[in-house]
Amino acid sequence: IYGQNREPLRSISSYQDITGQYEKELAYQKWMEYMNEQKKDCIGYYEYNLKYDLFGEILDELTSTLPEYARNTFSDIINYIAEHFIYEEDRENYLKVFNRNQLLYYYHGNRSLQTEHRRLRPDGTAYWCLGLIQIVPDPYTDTIKAFILIKDIDEEKKEALTLQEMSKQDSLTGLLNRGTSVRAIRHILKNSQDHHILIMLDIDQFKVQNDSYGHQFGDQVIKETAGILKHFLRRNDICGRIGGDEFMVFLNDITCEQDVIPRIAQLCDLLKRKYPEKGEVSCSLGVVFYPRDGENFKELYRNADIALYEVKRAGRCDFRVYEGEAARSSLHSETGV
Repeated sequence: IYGQNREPLRSISSYQDITGQYEKELAYQKWMEYMNEQKKDCIGYYEYNLKYDLFGEILDELTSTLPEYARNTFSDIINYIAEHFIYEEDRENYLKVFNRNQLLYYYHGNRSLQTEHRRLRPDGTAYWCLGLIQIVPDPYTDTIKAFILIKDIDEEKKEALTLQEMSKQDSLTGLLNRGTSVRAIRHILKNSQDHHILIMLDIDQFKVQNDSYGHQFGDQVIKETAGILKHFLRRNDICGRIGGDEFMVFLNDITCEQDVIPRIAQLCDLLKRKYPEKGEVSCSLGVVFYPRDGENFKELYRNADIALYEVKRAGRCDFRVYEGEAARSSLHSETGV
């Protein structure tokens, strides 16, 4: 290095490794480009300064209706949106996720999270939304920012819920399938202090009818049997088709066993009907009481099956309450077990 008169001058140069800072800034810039692209397909975008509880940017159709008092801080806006625009059942979880302290907690762990919730349209109908949250330190300042995207996922969410519901149901009758029925009953029986009734039933001589009049008639009988069961049950009871012409009914929270017997007899009569030129269709029912006839589903199922066999042996088209060891001994002697 030379001065004006070309005389040499002493100088000191220092170099600093800024790779880490540069990489942070580069990543931040790429993240901002990504977010700007994502805004196009979102119904809401929030850029939020966690440190000072302030918004940097808001793009949301809802914010145009916000009163002035609700525009001061992130917490103010979120609380207002939750109260006026979030579906009531989802409100508690919404406020839990979009909480400043909670987001700061996420900053020290998982900085990327998402949550589903339902918003309300102006007409009061609900639709599903997905909230995507990314927590990023600002490399140019000492602040922590949260970038929030809100997407409308109503169509795909409802389709997924429909498929989920269908996976629980028997396709022919709309009743619960075997696996779902068993899980539901076991869940109720777990630590239950109430009294319940399990009924196993099947359609008498169904194979003969199905072979004689065709599968279309067989399907009709199964569907109509399911319809009778649905109409007979209360809202908190469980009914499932466990295969073929076999059904399972669980009467939940029975106050008095003797009062239920006439209802079961009524059900047995309802299941008996006549079809022109095809004869009569009836059902046989095996009945057990919880906890008297079994302390878990496996025991109840076995004993209800024993009671059902007793009805079949006695001539069908009736119901039978499990009679304990006497019924089991009778079954063993009959089958040679």
